[in-house]
Amino acid sequence: MGYNKWHLGSFRLTAQSGEHLLQYVVPFVWQHSKGIPFSEGMKKANEMFERRAREQGLDIAKAGPFEVNDFQVDLAKEILAKNPFPHW
Repeated sequence: MGYNKWHLGSFRLTAQSGEHLLQYVVPFVWQHSKGIPFSEGMKKANEMFERRAREQGLDIAKAGPFEVNDFQVDLAKEILAKNPFPHW
């Protein structure tokens, strides 16, 4: 935690939640709500992330992992809020 706070500006232990939400949860939701195959959903989510990052001036290669994570979480939450809740 100390390393992350000192070097990356966050006490969080990991910066994986955004990637998991955007690369796994969003495609699974699309698969069940829109019939989009999971692999296509992953590709579409990644393309949306890259496009949105460019539009908002986030340089993915230079940004810190927690900054990228927060951006991915926000995008995933925005996408998920627009999709119907699947009824299994």
